[in-house]
Amino acid sequence: MIPTVLAAGLALCMPQDPGRAPEVDVLLVRAARIVLAPDQELKDEAILVRGGKVVAIGAAVPRDLPAGARRLDLAGKTVVAGFVDAHQHLGQGEDLVERADPATPELRAADAFDPFDPQLATLVRGGVTTIGFAPRSGNVIAGLATVLKTHDGAVLREDGYLKMALTGDALDVQRKPTSLLGAAELVRKAFTAARDPRAANDPAARALLEAATGARALVVHVEAQAEVHSALALCEELQLQPVLLGCAEAWRMVPRLGTLRATVLVPPLGAEMRAQELGFPAALERAGARVGFTAQRGQRRVADPGSLRRSAALAVRAGLSRKAALAALTTVPAEVLGMAERVGSLQSGRDADFLVFSGDPLDLGSRLESVYVAGRALPAQEASR
Repeated sequence: MIPTVLAAGLALCMPQDPGRAPEVDVLLVRAARIVLAPDQELKDEAILVRGGKVVAIGAAVPRDLPAGARRLDLAGKTVVAGFVDAHQHLGQGEDLVERADPATPELRAADAFDPFDPQLATLVRGGVTTIGFAPRSGNVIAGLATVLKTHDGAVLREDGYLKMALTGDALDVQRKPTSLLGAAELVRKAFTAARDPRAANDPAARALLEAATGARALVVHVEAQAEVHSALALCEELQLQPVLLGCAEAWRMVPRLGTLRATVLVPPLGAEMRAQELGFPAALERAGARVGFTAQRGQRRVADPGSLRRSAALAVRAGLSRKAALAALTTVPAEVLGMAERVGSLQSGRDADFLVFSGDPLDLGSRLESVYVAGRALPAQEASR
């Protein structure tokens, strides 16, 4: 069998009727710099897009293109994969939480998704092409995130990562648990029960078990140091691989996060923050943990997509490597969403979602000039810096 990428290249080289457009849309993208992945770049090279997917890179791009193929010459520009934000609520409020029940692992954020939410357009214009639309942190085991494309609201995966929360918002005096220790015991009992073979057909148990076995990521919202400590202790006890969200006071616990090889989704950084907060991503990298950035801060309903690039630039200034900063915007959140084989990088066979910058994406003096989704240009506007 001929490999997919080779077959695509051979098809492009076959004789074409010059008076007839290609059956599948073909685009050649040539740029001064193409960031294929955080650790892989091309200079003064090209990628080939066919049917919305990257099919050839660099020297593998055939010289002869079919009649009607589009060419995009981006001299002096930088191309990078569309940004991925693993945790978003868009404009949704209480529809994204079931407060009457503290444990709802089987609920899906997809059931509360509004495809006409104006924040989708805001995000894609700011360079965020894929998001994780997640339940809010109003109960301890909140439910399953949904993976969406922002340009049209297309659902890529309805049952993404499992969202949990140990923050104060997940506790309620009207129902248990009312305390952090009660929340920890609820989580302990839920995961223990999910491992019972008799629960195999229970959707709630299945969602928990898949998070426990790594079939889906487990994202835990924590802020205070005690919450971080409790989450890490539970993950060690139950043998879970943690993805922590928020972590306002987690800079105090970097060595432990590194030992657990944790992934941390860091909310927007600001120049007004303390040195230890700005240096948190760099400290995580040095300890062996992974970093992702999110534009969502807490339970706020409005997210600023420009904060992603600002966070990356501030973190680099505080010591984070450029490779880790780019990964925090692309490949790390894509992996959390379970979509790394489709988005977050410009490898063969993956979606041709990419951004065009006037210069280095990590230089805030560079402008986001255009956004392409599946090889098609969308209106773009530089988000506020």
